[in-house]
Amino acid sequence: MLLRNISPSIGLCNGTRLIITQLSSKVIQAQIITGSNIGNQVFIPRIIFPINEIRCPFTIKRRQFPLKPCYAMTINKSQGQSLMAVSIENIKKYNFYQSLRGRVCRVWIPTVNGQNSSYNCLFVDTT
Repeated sequence: MLLRNISPSIGLCNGTRLIITQLSSKVIQAQIITGSNIGNQVFIPRIIFPINEIRCPFTIKRRQFPLKPCYAMTINKSQGQSLMAVSIENIKKYNFYQSLRGRVCRVWIPTVNGQNSSYNCLFVDTT
């Protein structure tokens, strides 16, 4: 998963999911698997991250790839993305109904002709 906005015009935004296809010491080649640019091959360079936490008479800079291995995502990162399957954990901490309602606010329902229709469970028209 990408952690920085590198180039929104080609789909490299914060939260974009990628499959790494090639690694080198200075650049990563990856394939985009979410968004409108699915299937595009992109190159992700190392980015300089300044470290401001330590007070020193000199500047410390760290160079790293803005990627994180992702086997699961938080609700905040998955917001706005279309997911085919969702697993909700730790629902005992909160009220079950409010937790489920907030996490699954838009549901895709497959129809007979193969199209998907959406159902917004946060707004129900009672008229």
